[in-house]
Amino acid sequence: MISSIEPTIMTSGNSLEVMSPIFDDFYLNKELFQTVFDKYVKEIDVAKIDKIEFSSIKKMSMDSVIDSFRLLPALIRLRFSFCQCDFTDIEKWGEEYGKQITEIELVNSKVTDSTLSSIAENCPSLRKISIICATKVTDSSVCKLAEKCSQLQSIWLLSCRVSDKSLCPLVKNSPNLRELRVEGKEITDQLMKDISKFCPNIQAIGVNECPKVTDEGVAEVLSKCTHLTHILAIDSGVKKHYPSIVETNHMFIYS
Repeated sequence: MISSIEPTIMTSGNSLEVMSPIFDDFYLNKELFQTVFDKYVKEIDVAKIDKIEFSSIKKMSMDSVIDSFRLLPALIRLRFSFCQCDFTDIEKWGEEYGKQITEIELVNSKVTDSTLSSIAENCPSLRKISIICATKVTDSSVCKLAEKCSQLQSIWLLSCRVSDKSLCPLVKNSPNLRELRVEGKEITDQLMKDISKFCPNIQAIGVNECPKVTDEGVAEVLSKCTHLTHILAIDSGVKKHYPSIVETNHMFIYS
């Protein structure tokens, strides 16, 4: 039986957003997703939509995601924001559609090592990965990401349980990396040294809440990464001021 409560669908540019109504018992399944999509399809240029975002949906079926690929043939980017779906079912769509995905963002959603490992295994063409507020994501799955996804250009791993153990192999295997934002008490200057060695085109680095990243690591990337424009190091181990950075178009923020 299809619920009488329907989500809202909005479009912006090439992006489509599916938002939950304010009902705790709302459940987005395949049938309801199809019904709502049919309702809005006349207003959507389906051929141009390459990104779908599911927002604040507490209960949803991965079959809805599978339907997204069927209904949106150009789909290559996925974002789940404050969703509580069962991401262990990624294999359901990953084997068939994973190779076309270039961007996945999971924000404050129920994500584990199993989730990220499945993404790494099934989405080898990823250019951007963002995992935010996922305390069950650890070095184990990030090592899998390093092993399987070598085309990454943007990596965000915030409020996860990661360290140099996985991040150093990750940057070593990401020569096209342009942006890296990470947090963690066991992230050190070794990561900064590896960035300077293996990621010559990096433009932005975020190491907030990394107390073991110090002035030595910052000096290393500043001396070797000539395309760098931003370093964020709030609540880090960085103590020195860098007044010349402003003159060279670098921005530096620290505690």
